[in-house]
Amino acid sequence: MKEAFNFMFKDNMFVKKAMTYACVAFIANFISNYANTLAPMPNTMPSIKYLLIFFVGAILMLIPSGYGMSCVKAFVEQKENFVIPFLNIKTNFVLGFKLAISVIFMSLIFGLVIVLTAMLSAIIFSLINAVSIGAILVGIVVAVAVLVVTYYSLAFCYIFATTEKFSSFLQFRNATNMIRKDFKHYTLSVILFVVLSILTGILGTILIALLSFIGIIGLAIATFIISIISGYTIYFFTYLTAKSIRE
Repeated sequence: MKEAFNFMFKDNMFVKKAMTYACVAFIANFISNYANTLAPMPNTMPSIKYLLIFFVGAILMLIPSGYGMSCVKAFVEQKENFVIPFLNIKTNFVLGFKLAISVIFMSLIFGLVIVLTAMLSAIIFSLINAVSIGAILVGIVVAVAVLVVTYYSLAFCYIFATTEKFSSFLQFRNATNMIRKDFKHYTLSVILFVVLSILTGILGTILIALLSFIGIIGLAIATFIISIISGYTIYFFTYLTAKSIRE
């Protein structure tokens, strides 16, 4: 697990590969962050400009996402002397698109379960005059679903990166069998992944909050710093995902 922090520096083309990724990530993140500044107020219709920019940002974000899965696959296959893959716009876009479809597919299934649970609890608990209990039950179901998906997320990404199946994020049985091979190691990997994701997320939020007050230039500077940092963290997170499963 310690190797996840420094293995990338052993690749003699690390800087070139990381900067290529950072440039693509900067463009995608900047457009998405700019779209956020145009987000409509509550109870108002979004503008055409906002929708177009948001859509472009979302489409471009598929490339970094797909590249992450390419890294996971490469690190799964490699056992030592790790070589970081180059970013390929076309290949990573297609892979990112498949990843998005897979996640949407999972979200729809979980969303349907939650909706049905909410409807059923509303009917049952309204009959016994305990609507508040029904609301609490639905909240518990949602919380459990989020925790379960979070815990299984590394295994799901591992499965997707190695198979590219749209059902990857619903393969609980397969994921569970993988996790059982070294439950402790996998759980520690998930905890480290979540903690560092939260920390980097907080850092990014602080940077944008501190610099966005000077307008689009500040937003660009904040996004640039975050993208440069991601040129390192992308490899840390993907290596951690690839090695979370012990074969």
